[in-house]
Amino acid sequence: MVFGAVVLFGAAYVTYVLWPRWPDSPVTLDAPTVPIVVSGTMFNIELAAIRMNVQRRLGTHERVDLSYIWPSLTPPDPAIKPTIGAPIDPNERLFVTIASGDTTLPLMERVQTIYPRSNAPHSAEIANKSMA
Repeated sequence: MVFGAVVLFGAAYVTYVLWPRWPDSPVTLDAPTVPIVVSGTMFNIELAAIRMNVQRRLGTHERVDLSYIWPSLTPPDPAIKPTIGAPIDPNERLFVTIASGDTTLPLMERVQTIYPRSNAPHSAEIANKSMA
């Protein structure tokens, strides 16, 4: 009798856990902002600014990829799609990724690898100096 009760309880638990759940109704893109948590920090982000459809949900994320129109910093209009005749100008977009800082380089490695590249003279400046 006890064994039957344990088996019945186990079957009920497995059925409950594996029962398909339908996602909540999707949030529309014109919603003002949604709370999203990345690495323990909450951000209120416009849904139209989120680039990946899979990230357009409330809750905790490992990272969020955003896109804004430059220089107004407004989310792009989702109705405007790029076409062959009218591509989107990449200079008008600002792409931002919010992610946990666990994958960043240590300070000394950044100083030795990244910062010297930003301080190096550009090839156009070198060419102008050599022509003068």
